[in-house]
Amino acid sequence: MKNFFKSLLLSLTYFAIYFASQFLVIIIASIYLAINSALQLGGLSQNNIEKIIMSQMGIILIISSAISLLMYILIFKIRDKSFMKNLSFKKIPVKYALFLSLFSICISLFTISLVNILTPVFPDYSKVSQDMVAGMNSILGILAVVLFAPIFEEILFRGLIFKELYKSSPLWLALILQAIIFGVAHGNKLQFIYTFILGLALALTYHWTKSIITPIILHCTYNILGTLLVPLLVYYTQNLIYVYMILGGIGSIILMMHLYKIRPNNSSEPSISSINNEG
Repeated sequence: MKNFFKSLLLSLTYFAIYFASQFLVIIIASIYLAINSALQLGGLSQNNIEKIIMSQMGIILIISSAISLLMYILIFKIRDKSFMKNLSFKKIPVKYALFLSLFSICISLFTISLVNILTPVFPDYSKVSQDMVAGMNSILGILAVVLFAPIFEEILFRGLIFKELYKSSPLWLALILQAIIFGVAHGNKLQFIYTFILGLALALTYHWTKSIITPIILHCTYNILGTLLVPLLVYYTQNLIYVYMILGGIGSIILMMHLYKIRPNNSSEPSISSINNEG
């Protein structure tokens, strides 16, 4: 029990570091905008400052992620452990990566359909959705959502938090706890629902392959589909939304079972190489 609480405390510390880094960057950016606007005739209202901050969330996310990573590396150095080895960038078969992509299509259909169905029940999600769109107003903003955020979040939630929790607790408990933390991190009730589901899938694939590359691929493809493609499909074919949710849910379950069945086991198939082998 003592080891469990120690792992839980360290996991929450990892999360708190990222939260604090993001908060610090937002505060600094807000102060800069406030001072800058005060020097201008008329200045900027608080509402306008908030809009500018939201429109630059991509840059804020990248900066706060970089600060957090430096802190994590420092923690591992203090503990005399290798940050990179802990994450495990093992190769995975190309076949497995392809099935991960298929799974991401199914789970995207399921979760995006679910979000559209439940949005009237959670009206505050509309503002969250608008803020996310505002943050993708540039190439850097789009890259932050579909590339930088998934990579960092997998390092944090699966590579650090899930792995730490699993050291001192049963698999089922580690899966649930990291999914709860992952859901809470998104700061909205409706987002919590679908990110909790996604968090379980991401951690399971990480556990099965013992490689952080696996959830990174899944998360990146999910974000690409979930922010750029599937919402458009659902928007223009609203009458099929329940069909998408059912097919996406069934497909997700079938493909998840298949991913478990074909999980890599020292396979000699062509693979996506680790950074240690090619980097």
